[in-house]
Amino acid sequence: MSYQTQHHTEKYDPNHQVEFELSFRTGNTEPSGPVQDPFAHLEPFINDVDGFVPRYYPERVIQDKERDLMREKGICLGEYVNDIGAKNREFRITGKLITPELQDFQEVVDSGRRMNLICMQWEGEVLVEDSEVEGPVGVDVETKHWMYNYQLNLVSTGNDEQHQGDHGIITRGDD
Repeated sequence: MSYQTQHHTEKYDPNHQVEFELSFRTGNTEPSGPVQDPFAHLEPFINDVDGFVPRYYPERVIQDKERDLMREKGICLGEYVNDIGAKNREFRITGKLITPELQDFQEVVDSGRRMNLICMQWEGEVLVEDSEVEGPVGVDVETKHWMYNYQLNLVSTGNDEQHQGDHGIITRGDD
């Protein structure tokens, strides 16, 4: 995973479907036996990714990256600034989802597992810090399903950060 996603090199194309995905990091995604899918009749609205992939790209994807700086008054110069290290990225994601996506959303936020985040700004491993669902707030005119507002707050584990060290979220950022 890296800073450079496929969206950084492509020019805008109105026919291109922008991708947003929050999927489980698993080694084996095969089911252990025959499973009855209660949402089989909703096939056009559900994808085969093990995680949360909403029909609509989120309305807002805000990425925060903070650095730990030590600032001290200087004698001749205005101030001395030392960079102690970086904190892991944090994401605030808000958008709309439709009824068939509620189960995937709930599974993602209840899991406590490491996830792969794929969005236009960044790709990497994250953990869900907290979440919110509100609604229904309307009806999707295409699918005729109820729509809900959602918010996800995610924190990078540090495994895909570009700072020194490979300790991820358990370090203070001063590798």
